[in-house]
Amino acid sequence: MIRITTLTILMISKLFTVPAFALLSVSTLSAPANGSQNSCLSLMPCPQNITLAEGKFTLNERLSIYTNGMSKARQQHALQRMTSQFKRIEGFDFSNFTLVDDEDNADIAITVQAKQTAALQLPQLGDDESYQLTISNHAIDITANTEFGALHALTTLIQLAGIHNTENKRDETDRPNTLQIPTLTITDKPRFKWRGLLIDSVRHFMPIETLKRQLDGMAAAKLNVFHWHLTDDQGWRIESKAYPKLHQLASDNLYYSQDEIASLVQYASLLGIRVVPELDVPGHASAIAVAYPELITARQNYQMQRQWGVFEPLLDVSSPKVYQFIDNIVAEMANLFPDTYLHIGGDEVNPKQWNESPSIQRLMTTFDL
Repeated sequence: MIRITTLTILMISKLFTVPAFALLSVSTLSAPANGSQNSCLSLMPCPQNITLAEGKFTLNERLSIYTNGMSKARQQHALQRMTSQFKRIEGFDFSNFTLVDDEDNADIAITVQAKQTAALQLPQLGDDESYQLTISNHAIDITANTEFGALHALTTLIQLAGIHNTENKRDETDRPNTLQIPTLTITDKPRFKWRGLLIDSVRHFMPIETLKRQLDGMAAAKLNVFHWHLTDDQGWRIESKAYPKLHQLASDNLYYSQDEIASLVQYASLLGIRVVPELDVPGHASAIAVAYPELITARQNYQMQRQWGVFEPLLDVSSPKVYQFIDNIVAEMANLFPDTYLHIGGDEVNPKQWNESPSIQRLMTTFDL
């Protein structure tokens, strides 16, 4: 279980308005292949190495595909995703993929070196996401050390098909059932292990299906971390079994059920995306104050905040109840989010309540803060 200790809270308090323990999202772009846009073939992000060959490979309306080493769940999801994306290519009447058992009879062969167990492997920081994509005149071969690299290779293939669809000639009544892509070899891996996107569902609540669509977009750009900002002054967006007043009184009925969260985490995992939740403490606590004012330094009744700003409510770090609250909430979130990282905010602490609290002042003196 992840634990937040007294020292952690006090370290945050000492920082006041300085952001603490921030987990930074970084650009996803790979090193440009030979440094030019043309050498990237308009792929995004630009692969590390592209070697063009002579010839073309023809994608037909029906394609046979062979996989070795992929878990069944991720294989099925990848094929569904590819089918949907191929069907959206203008000028290409794609029909379906057919799974085959023989690599020699496949149009597309995918080999994952580290074969997966039946259970779905969760993405983690530092996963090997490298891959090699080889397109010859007669077949497409993908090799990767992990499923996550194989997913990136499929994303690159989908991009190549979409980019080259304009080369197909057709009249207004006859849509072609083939699409040609260049023969080449791409060897690629991400420059950065953490390629993230933060979404603030507190100030701008979005339904789960909208977030899943955003995850699709992240996968298309080979991003691998969804940083989900779920608690703040303006609302508490997680169903809590341990402290139900949080979502009952401090969400305006806009919150994600635990089943919805599990569904999104599962969907993200199928795409090779980690979900890192954010629990914002000890400031940005106005929503907590509405639900459980006894945890706040200044005991009073609080109202929901529906505007921007840095507000006064702060968790009472001199109270044992606060540490029990954090332990219980973190335990609950750890059960919902399997990733090894949890973002705890720590930013924009307005010190007014702490400066006016005798118990907080005694605590700070005890720790010589």
